[in-house]
Amino acid sequence: MVNYYLEDVLLYLFVSFLVMTLNLLLILMFYIKSKQSMVRQKEMKYSMILFLIIIGINAIALLNTIIWPLFLLVFIFSLTVVYIIYVITKYLYEGKDELYEDNELIKIEVGFQTKEEAEKYTEEFLTYWADDFERKGYRLVDSIKKDPKKEWYVEFFTQIIK
Repeated sequence: MVNYYLEDVLLYLFVSFLVMTLNLLLILMFYIKSKQSMVRQKEMKYSMILFLIIIGINAIALLNTIIWPLFLLVFIFSLTVVYIIYVITKYLYEGKDELYEDNELIKIEVGFQTKEEAEKYTEEFLTYWADDFERKGYRLVDSIKKDPKKEWYVEFFTQIIK
């Protein structure tokens, strides 16, 4: 069969590799998003089930052919590629475990005209970063002060959670 239809077989193998890899990447994306809880869980659940059904149908259809061992190798290769991509991106983009000291200055933000502006900025900053620091074992503490130029500024410090 491979002697007479080599071009067709290679085309099917390539297309199946692309479909499986893209589908697995989508499943990985939904898994990461659900882990970060950026999307509502109900929507995520239906999307994950849909893509798992698609890859299941794809695998069953391809494994019922005469050259199923080749499709099985393509599927394993696709899983390997997606896993390598996941490991590389996790290594590159995951925050390194930074060690902070107690009462270490993290950030100073200057130039607020009113205390209310400084408080609003502090609330937004703490909303965004507090959970990240708590996972690392630190609590973010803010200090709003007025400088001699009559401008307000905010300082953020770390405190070790005991």
